[in-house]
Amino acid sequence: MSLLLDTHVLLWFVTNDPRLRSRLHHITDPENDIFVSTVSLFEILIKARTGKLRSTMNELLAEIDLQGFRLLPLTERHVVAMETLPVHADHKDPFDHQLIAQAIAEDMFFLSFDRHAGRYPVKLLG
Repeated sequence: MSLLLDTHVLLWFVTNDPRLRSRLHHITDPENDIFVSTVSLFEILIKARTGKLRSTMNELLAEIDLQGFRLLPLTERHVVAMETLPVHADHKDPFDHQLIAQAIAEDMFFLSFDRHAGRYPVKLLG
């Protein structure tokens, strides 16, 4: 199966965060294709530059490569898919919206622990 990791799931994976333990088998299963969106890289970079997160892009990209994860670029098809998502007044995070739209457009499972993710028509693991 193809899985798109939410940004926090990627960060939990690279830091061995115990909150991921219940779904770790999905990421480590060699039968699964694991994707990381360039949207997540952008989100992480912004958080690092504003001091909310300590991470270097070169280290993160090296870890993604080491794990055999595949990068998913943002395309116009993904942007169009975001336009069809329901709008929720209490969930306005554009990074979340774009990741969900990518998972939908690519017919991937979305691995997320975000409490809002289940409100969208995405195949959710989390």
